[in-house]
Order: sequence, then structure tokens, then C-alpha cells
Amino acid sequence: MSDTKKPPTAGGGTRHLFAGARTTSERASSLTSERIADDVAAFCGSGGHIEKLGTTRTLTRLDEHPAPVPAPANPGRGGGR
Repeated sequence: MSDTKKPPTAGGGTRHLFAGARTTSERASSLTSERIADDVAAFCGSGGHIEKLGTTRTLTRLDEHPAPVPAPANPGRGGGR
């Protein structure tokens, strides 16, 4: 890794860090499913590994109500101590 850094732009802005597409149409056309597929294929071809996770069940049971929690047998006794 090189320790040389680019000098900051006048005014200390960060625009130089985002030198990619400037307009909405340029950004939209720059990332396509074909490009993503090509990038993934290149990543896997160079020895990269993508871990494929299962389906998340977080949003699949929003309509169901959880089972009620049973009340303790002797709530006034402090749990039998």
C-alpha cells in the first residue's frame, strides 16, 4: 500500500471522493443486473466465496400474535427462596 495521499481540494470538500457518475441517469445505468452478475462471477473466479444465507423469518409472521406468557405460580412468594 502506498502512503502517498492526494492533496485535499480547495475548500476541504469531499467531492473528489465521489468521482463517479454525476447525474441520476448515469447512476441508474451504471449498475445493472448484468454488471452485478459479471462482478460476482469475477469475484468467484478469483477465489472469492459468497455465503448464501437462508430466508429470514422476521417479517413472515407479523399477523400472528405471540403465545401469552403464563403467570408465575406464586407471584407473591419471590420464586420460592
